Amino acid sequence: MLGIIPRSKVKAPLWTRMLFIFSLIVLVVSLSGFFGLDWAEKSTSQKLILAQQETKALITPQNQSLESEVKIAQQQTSYFSNLLQSQQHNSAFLDLIKTNIHPEVILTGFTLDASQAKAELRGRASSFRAMGEQILVLRREVNVKSVILFDLTLDKENRINFALDLELVPGLFK
Repeated sequence: MLGIIPRSKVKAPLWTRMLFIFSLIVLVVSLSGFFGLDWAEKSTSQKLILAQQETKALITPQNQSLESEVKIAQQQTSYFSNLLQSQQHNSAFLDLIKTNIHPEVILTGFTLDASQAKAELRGRASSFRAMGEQILVLRREVNVKSVILFDLTLDKENRINFALDLELVPGLFK
């Protein structure tokens, strides 16, 4: 049977209305985010294409030759840098000899092998005493590990010719 008396409409509860409004807000934010990200992606891809085209325009034979020259210069610089780092300071050995040679000893020659930290000294001494003092001075030197006398002769003028092997501290050449 149909109702003759009109009934009042039932209102939806407050929480359902709030949930409906919240879902509409989420829908609007999601759609605007989607379209915003799509626009940003297209704009960025266009900028990337333009940058690639500009880069291709810069690749000319002159720029390529300049780039190859720069690479060669960088390579030579790195070689030179390595050479400087591996260089040994042989002048420290000369300073050691200069400060530790006895006044009555004359050096006639020396051979230096800095890679193995060894040296050979050849010289003349006016007496055995001067030669012995020279050996003692070298043995007391901090940068000399060992001193070995391996050749000893007298010349016509009664001077002592000698040859010494020195084992040096490797840190002397750093």
